Formats: sequence, C-alpha cells, structure tokens
Amino acid sequence: QVRATPSLSREFAPFVLHRTYTGHYDDVRCLDWAADSQTFMSGSRDLTARIYSLNPAVGYPKMLSGHRDCVIACSLDTAAGTAYTVTR
Repeated sequence: QVRATPSLSREFAPFVLHRTYTGHYDDVRCLDWAADSQTFMSGSRDLTARIYSLNPAVGYPKMLSGHRDCVIACSLDTAAGTAYTVTR
C-alpha cells in the first residue's frame, strides 16, 4: 500500500491510502523508490522483482524474473534506465 503524506496543516489521521499494489505471491523483502518518486521497485520471496508506477501508466508493472533464490535487495535508477537485484 502507498499512502499520501499529510499537508502542512495539522489534521487528525493525515495519511490517506493512495493505492494498493498487488502482484507478488509471497512476502516482499525489499523496496526502493526511484529519485523521481514516480516509480518504485519491490523484491520478493517469490523469486521476482517488480517495477511499479505510482500512478497508472502503460507498461507497468514490469516483472523481472529468473532469480534462483529470494530477492533480498533491489535498486532502481530510472534516469539511467537500470535496475539491480541481489539474491541470497
């Protein structure tokens, strides 16, 4: 789940649910936001990593499969067009 941060004014219950993301079939082990704050990458025990867009966009989510063990770390750099994953 992604939640919107509060405004500068003080208010009760400031975090509002923005969107719930699905796709992994097991626990998510790592998460990395891109510098533009519009995309993020998650790695899971289901041997996949996925790249999501904060708002609906064509071509997202992208799945990176082929890992032989659970993904324990991930890094996303959209400016350079690279994504890195680390497995056990």
